[in-house]
Amino acid sequence: MADAVAALAEGRREQDELARQVALLRRARDQAREAYAQGIVALIDVLDADRNLLEATDRLAQNREALARASVAAVRAMGGGYGPGEQEADHHG
Repeated sequence: MADAVAALAEGRREQDELARQVALLRRARDQAREAYAQGIVALIDVLDADRNLLEATDRLAQNREALARASVAAVRAMGGGYGPGEQEADHHG
């Protein structure tokens, strides 16, 4: 159980950091687009900013999936469960 809870806490810390990175990269991408529109930077700079943002967004999505899995593992470790049997009992009981 301790491992599941630790994984959950670590996943949340990582999610917060990744969300900050995505926000920073989104601003950088927006600035690159504006600079391109003004003729200050080349299109490749905008494309690099887009790529960096997409990569960070993908890492955040992967982290969210891992965090959801860790949440399920923590609930199971505490004796809870997710399964068709439990859901049917809740709906019929």
